[in-house]
Amino acid sequence: MLSVANLEVFYGQSRILNDVTIDVPKGQVVCLMGRNGVGKTTLLKSVMRLLRARSGRITFEGTDITTFPSHRRGRWHRLCAAGPGDLPASDCLRKLAHGPRSPRPARCQAQPVRAP
Repeated sequence: MLSVANLEVFYGQSRILNDVTIDVPKGQVVCLMGRNGVGKTTLLKSVMRLLRARSGRITFEGTDITTFPSHRRGRWHRLCAAGPGDLPASDCLRKLAHGPRSPRPARCQAQPVRAP
């Protein structure tokens, strides 16, 4: 459903994301976890086009949305940013499931994934 391929994003001359590739199958919930400063927020902002990627490709349901403006991408994603202890897990899942444009709650099944 969502595919990010070979994404590179810079802040000025500093490369923040280098050749990032991720595939999110339809119906899945993904959690990005990692230390401060490793690019989690930068990746999400790039997918939402709040930041422009210098190279790479973002596709949604087979359509290349890399150059779509952010207002055309907004109907496809939910972002629940929270630090440790900010929100109970149920509140975050509720916000994801009942987003402003969701017609009905989504079924969430969280599965931990370890980075290689």
